[in-house]
Amino acid sequence: MANEGQQVSSGNAVFQTNGAGSGKWILRSGVTDKQWAAIKLGDAAEIGMAAGNGQTIAGKVTRKSEAADQANGLFTIDITVAGNHQGKIATGMFGSGVITTGAGNSHAKQKTEGWSVPYDALLDEDGSTGFVFVTSDNKTANKIKVTISGIEKDRVIISEGLESAGSLIISGSAYLTDHSPISIQN
Repeated sequence: MANEGQQVSSGNAVFQTNGAGSGKWILRSGVTDKQWAAIKLGDAAEIGMAAGNGQTIAGKVTRKSEAADQANGLFTIDITVAGNHQGKIATGMFGSGVITTGAGNSHAKQKTEGWSVPYDALLDEDGSTGFVFVTSDNKTANKIKVTISGIEKDRVIISEGLESAGSLIISGSAYLTDHSPISIQN
């Protein structure tokens, strides 16, 4: 990365190594704080490579950053690829990952059913729990605790807590308190 005799500033890379032959591949991705809270170490993941003709590769979450990146505000997640994929993956390739939350935790409840709600409806999330506002009479907002079982591209999967809810409030939740009077706008 630098020629012999060339002057470089401190902190600049002059040599790069690549352990591509070792077979220990990772996909490093930025996630939002809501996604970070729902993801656990050991969660299963499926990785799709941009040049992979639609094929996916199995992996699992092996690292979660403890702080957000100052440049983009996202948290970093590392997904380690399972198995040896030498010759199919090259350093610098782009991919996408779908993480199944709770898959690496043997105590996690595995459910295939639930409610898919927008991220904006979820408040005060803390790992696998959070709160949403619902209404049964379209006049009063009620804050209820819910269990988060998964995260999709732009939605959260709720496995418990919405069984007796009439309607979910998806807009203006940040301005509500439990038992706030509301009016529904078309």
